[in-house]
Amino acid sequence: MIYPSIPKMSMVAIISLGSLLVCAGCSKSDSGGSGSGGGTGSTNGGGTPAPVSAIRGTGDADAVNAVQVALQKSWVQIPDGWITEFTAPQDANLGPMFYEFKELTFEVKSDDLSDANKQDGFQFHGSVTLTNPTYRSCAKLPWGEWTAFNAEFFAVQKYKGEWQVLGNERFPDTKGFLLDGTKPDESTLAALK
Repeated sequence: MIYPSIPKMSMVAIISLGSLLVCAGCSKSDSGGSGSGGGTGSTNGGGTPAPVSAIRGTGDADAVNAVQVALQKSWVQIPDGWITEFTAPQDANLGPMFYEFKELTFEVKSDDLSDANKQDGFQFHGSVTLTNPTYRSCAKLPWGEWTAFNAEFFAVQKYKGEWQVLGNERFPDTKGFLLDGTKPDESTLAALK
């Protein structure tokens, strides 16, 4: 489905579902390698910000670039992966959830646009699927186990000359933790080791 604009909705239901899926793993010991490593937070370990190109995608070059830029706003690269912090402002007791992906790689599959879509100003629409999405999460240490996560998370489109990265059809009013999270600060990253 193509969306000309999408207002944000309350994310309580989505966060609650995500917490149910991942919190069980938070109490288990980490069986998949080291913590967040010795990362420098907002850098890639060399003292400079991680380049957008470190997030890799395939498909239409302009759509891939739009997704890379959107992901770069929420994720920080560390030596062994990428981390984001996702907070539920409606539930202070839940606290932040942290997600770490081994890598952020994705594929953009373009959809056919109808003549009506084109007349309405759509120039591109596609779905974005993570490829090789191994992740782990926690609300409190220790980290949960590494898990494969296979899902299409969001869409990308060019509408009236502007690239937009949108929520998926199941949750069209939110982008989910992949795009709505925030980059953890240096002290938070140090505590997650």
